[in-house]
Amino acid sequence: MRAVVRAIRQAAAAISVAATVVTALRLGGRVAVPRQSGGWRQLNGPDLR
Repeated sequence: MRAVVRAIRQAAAAISVAATVVTALRLGGRVAVPRQSGGWRQLNGPDLR
């Protein structure tokens, strides 16, 4: 019984550590990239209708 409880505790600890690492990587990796162009524009041409 103790082995099962210990395994559950270790699994919970591993999941919480993994969640902390993922959160730190997601928050630390945010870099705002400005737009390079104005976005959508109307296309004109004889083959576009």
